[in-house]
Amino acid sequence: MFYSFSFAINPKWSSLFPTGPEIVRYMHDVCRKFEITDKIQCNTDVESCVWLEDEQIWELTLKHMVHGTGDLSSHDKQKIIDTEGIKAVYTKTEKIRSKIVISCVGGLVDPRAWPEKVPGIQEFEGKLFHSARWRYDVDLKDKDVIVVGTGCSAAQFTPRLTKGLWRKERDPDYEIAAVGCASRHTTWRR
Repeated sequence: MFYSFSFAINPKWSSLFPTGPEIVRYMHDVCRKFEITDKIQCNTDVESCVWLEDEQIWELTLKHMVHGTGDLSSHDKQKIIDTEGIKAVYTKTEKIRSKIVISCVGGLVDPRAWPEKVPGIQEFEGKLFHSARWRYDVDLKDKDVIVVGTGCSAAQFTPRLTKGLWRKERDPDYEIAAVGCASRHTTWRR
């Protein structure tokens, strides 16, 4: 129920805390059910969105991205543009007009870049990535993992890490073992 829209409840989740792929399947099913798949435009940056008062319409400037760059942060896109040019990230710019604009950009869509002046970062031999830009190509099985911060995302993925887990946090969260989720935690702790 936690991951269902109120207008499209899913009573068939495999567990109380379903995996990412199961949530994505649910989202696709909802889009198909309500016939909105063709109304969604991904891999596109909105450069500007201006209300034209005289015409009573929105005018948007869209920048369409090269396949595979849609999930990059602004910082990472800019690094590619600086080294390879704008055509390495964007295929075209387009202006469109619309009576209605619905923004579905989350508050954490563009995570803060890793600080460049962390002592010892050059000597670190492991992989660094933000959970909002999960690296599925990095095998974490039997690896020691350090998680900096413990927001909602960390609460979702840290129980699935199976070896050494170190967390660096400003204010620790209260935790309890999750029902239906592989977790090492068995009691409340802070």
